[in-house]
Amino acid sequence: MSKALSIRIIQAKAHAVRARANAEKALQAKTNRLNAKLRQQKLREAMLKRRKDNMDKLSSELKAKTAANEEEAEDIWETAKEVVKQVNEFNAAGKVNARGYDTEYIGCFRDRRQRDLPTLHGKYKA
Repeated sequence: MSKALSIRIIQAKAHAVRARANAEKALQAKTNRLNAKLRQQKLREAMLKRRKDNMDKLSSELKAKTAANEEEAEDIWETAKEVVKQVNEFNAAGKVNARGYDTEYIGCFRDRRQRDLPTLHGKYKA
C-alpha cells in the first residue's frame, strides 16, 4: 500500500507542477495582452495629443491670418474710398473751365470761313 500511495503522491506532484506551469503560461499570456492594450492606449493618447496640438497651432495661425486679412481689407476699403473721392473731385473739376464757368457738350457743328480758332489743323472736308 505504501508503494501505491507513493505513486499517487508522485502523480499528484507531477499534476501540480503541470497545473502550475499552465497557470503561469495563462498568467503570462494575460499579462502580455494587458501590456499590449496599455501600449495601444498610450499610442492613442499620444496621437490625440498631437492632433490637439496641431489643431491648436492651426487655429492660432488661422486667427492670425484672419486678423491680418481684416486689417488688409480695411486698408483696401479706405484706399478705395479715397480713390472714389478723388475721381469725383476730378470729374467735378472737368465740368468747370478755368474761368469758373460750367462747361457743357453741345455736339458737332459746321465751321465757318471766319474762324473762331485762328488756324485749321489737318485737312477736313467742309
